Amino acid sequence: MNIEVTNLVAITLTADANNTENKDTKNVLGGTTAKVFSVDVQATNEAVDVGKVVFTYTAASGNLLAASARAELYLGDTLIATAPNADITPTAITFGGTSAGELTNLIIPQEAKELKLAIITEAMGYEKAGTVVTGVDITGVATSKATGVNSGRDIPDSGVINVATSSALFSIVPTVVTPTVVIPLSASSSVAKVKLTANSGANTIADSSSTPKVGIDSLTFSISGSEGVLANEYILYEEGKSDVIITGAASGANVTFDLIAFANRVFTTDKIYVIVPTIAINETASLTLLKNGVQYDTDAGVVNVITALPNELNFGTRTID
Repeated sequence: MNIEVTNLVAITLTADANNTENKDTKNVLGGTTAKVFSVDVQATNEAVDVGKVVFTYTAASGNLLAASARAELYLGDTLIATAPNADITPTAITFGGTSAGELTNLIIPQEAKELKLAIITEAMGYEKAGTVVTGVDITGVATSKATGVNSGRDIPDSGVINVATSSALFSIVPTVVTPTVVIPLSASSSVAKVKLTANSGANTIADSSSTPKVGIDSLTFSISGSEGVLANEYILYEEGKSDVIITGAASGANVTFDLIAFANRVFTTDKIYVIVPTIAINETASLTLLKNGVQYDTDAGVVNVITALPNELNFGTRTID
């Protein structure tokens, strides 16, 4: 959308799903800061001084005001301003708002830049201010109080520009679980091992200073590329505890291990699980953990959290000739 005046000075805001901040869903750990959205911005004919920027948002549960969040505005990699919690509502984040005062250093240049939004979250738990917020979607961006740097001409307010289609959802959670490859399937390894690491930072459970416990609900892998090995021919167990196993269940070209009733699914730091395919001569087993392949709960007030990996994790291939 162009915001034009009689001397043809304009600001162009463009939604761009390919920007780094917009590519993947995110789980933001409570007590940390993360860049969560960006929009392309460019001035025409002269640089433009912008006094106010508003991002609108929706959330599946909770909101950024209740979570005591603050926010940062960047132009490219340069920090422009911080919005205090008082300038955040259940539906909008304002830079240049009543509490912080009008922006004085947001100069939109004539070359394309990214206007980026970062969220500063509070730790959550016992005697802490933060809370869980899920499914946050940045839906709109608006600029106002804009003038041409050289001409001094006022530029009309932009109105809210819809950016929902370029925004990736993010959540603020007490614990982030990260999977890594310990051992992949290969000619020399008949098993794959996945390590799940829980990072709770400074977050605790609600009624004490104890670290939250994580319970893994499910692990889902693509078995595309497997030949002759069915989903129910993959089994999983905790490393060192092979007496209790879970059999995989088919879901299209995927195999899912349901750990809900698994006694060995709860931990505070990390766990390693072993996956074993039943493989015969002239068969191939292949495993790739999906980007959203880990679902988990915590005892710090959040359930059904889904991992948000930037890429799938390859756990290798094994063939018996």
